[in-house]
Amino acid sequence: MTPTQKSLENSVLSESTINLRHLEMLQKHFPQALEVNPQGRYVVNAALLQLALDPAGVKVEEDGYELRWAGKREAYHSAFVPVQKILQPLPLESKNWDTTGNLLLRGDNLDALRLLRHSYFGKVKLIYIDPPYNTQSDAFIYRDDFSVNQNEVLQQLGYDKENIDYIKNIYGAKTHSGWLSFMYPRLLLAKDLLREDGVIFISIDDNEQAQLRLLCDEVFGQDNHLGSFVWRRRSSSALAERRISTDHEYVLAYHGGEFLSKGIPKDYKSFSNADGDLRGDWVPGDLTVGMGADERPNQFYELTDPKTGKVYQPNPNRVWSYIAIANQNAGFLMT
Repeated sequence: MTPTQKSLENSVLSESTINLRHLEMLQKHFPQALEVNPQGRYVVNAALLQLALDPAGVKVEEDGYELRWAGKREAYHSAFVPVQKILQPLPLESKNWDTTGNLLLRGDNLDALRLLRHSYFGKVKLIYIDPPYNTQSDAFIYRDDFSVNQNEVLQQLGYDKENIDYIKNIYGAKTHSGWLSFMYPRLLLAKDLLREDGVIFISIDDNEQAQLRLLCDEVFGQDNHLGSFVWRRRSSSALAERRISTDHEYVLAYHGGEFLSKGIPKDYKSFSNADGDLRGDWVPGDLTVGMGADERPNQFYELTDPKTGKVYQPNPNRVWSYIAIANQNAGFLMT
């Protein structure tokens, strides 16, 4: 094989397909027009593409601001269908059966919420939900037991055959529509359980945080949004692509309309200022993270005290929390 032939072969092998080049072009210039269907394939939203090219030629619906997805009516209907199950008491497997004021329900949480609604409507003061986050690692299954009766219900709700097939598909795929259809009936029932002075907390991550906020605004009312708490779930950076480490998750809080938080005063007993720091009192903390030098080589370095010159050796099994930068003027490493 001549050098020219070899170069030509390499260029052909590395050349992207026409479809891939078209996809890259759409992703670059018209990302808003690309969608992923329940089968995981890219599809082009013609209306959004036309809107980007010539807004004057597109009719935009402006009949209200709301969160819409395929299957929303079916999800709403599923929250209030008659309960077909009963609770089976298990006194022999319980403790203090006659005196306890607690209940532990084991089974499908949608069925449990339906049953609780009958006896505890408007009586629950605190609800905490840790739903599936709709990531590839989530081990939960959307409902896929669509029977003939369920098809009839969907038809009665106004869905045509194409939409019925789509709705059946989203329950088997990790899509926004499927996740919203999973959450909607559970939140509707949780709202009915909540007291007027009650509060609900819901954990979520970046995958569905935006969708959950809109959904909760609709279910509980935007005015009843207490706040979105941000908590740091990791002390070291994630091994993520593009060097963007998602270290935080969220807890959304909504109340029943009359909730008032008294709060707890922060305890500063452990704070002091022995060295006269101008920023005020402080408390010592751990400056290392639970990762080894092989995982975080840029956080494995000697640390020199600029005042005393004392050198602190790093722990190969637990590196420093911060990446060092060189301070050329002072001649020591800073974090």
